[in-house]
Formats: sequence, C-alpha cells, structure tokens
Amino acid sequence: MSIDEVNMSQRELYAIVISKSDKGNKGRIVVVISGTNADVVIEVLNKVHKEKHDAVTEITLDMADSARKSIVNAVQVTDRFHVQKIALEALQDICIKHRLQAVDDENTAIYRMLKKRKNNVSNNAIF
Repeated sequence: MSIDEVNMSQRELYAIVISKSDKGNKGRIVVVISGTNADVVIEVLNKVHKEKHDAVTEITLDMADSARKSIVNAVQVTDRFHVQKIALEALQDICIKHRLQAVDDENTAIYRMLKKRKNNVSNNAIF
C-alpha cells in the first residue's frame, strides 16, 4: 500500500491510498481522502476490515506516521522522493558550511598578507 498527498488545485489537498499490487496488476487507487489530516486518514483506514489490514505487509509513504497507527503489522517505507530530498538538503548544508569556511580562510589569509605588507612598508620607510 502507498499513501501520498496530491495537490489537485490551489489549496485543495487529497490523500491518495493505492494498492501496490492488485492480482498481478500494477496497482489501483483504493481511496481518495479529501485533505491530508492524519486523524482523518487514520479514521478512513480504520474502516477497512481487520483481515485487509493484516494482509498489508508494507506501507510506502512520505515522512508522515498516520498509517503506522492504523496498520500496525506493516513495515513502513519512506518513499524515494523524500529520502532523496532529505539527502540533498543535508548535502547542501555541508556544501554551504564548507564554502563559508573557505571564504573565511581566504579573508583571513588576505588580512594577514595586507598586514604583513603594511609592516614591511613601514619598516623600510625612509624619513
């Protein structure tokens, strides 16, 4: 089972529940829920018969934990998009940190060079 949110139009969010496999087919939409409120999603999922809950072995979703509270026996898998997004944000943070450090190091080196040059000029000055 997969759960994802879809923005159909301005400010109109829906939670889509998809069965990953449907008797050999690629999958099918199980339910479309107006809004993405976790309590509403859980309420809808809890209306599914217990035998159907027990048959679900894996839930793919974003970082939300709503399905975990309803379908307790399934393994929760974070979808690839959100994993990549988190990894990219972490990489960006590291790149920014290193770039700022490189700028600081360069500025320090320039300051020291200018200070050394000023000292050399004043030591060699003829009055």
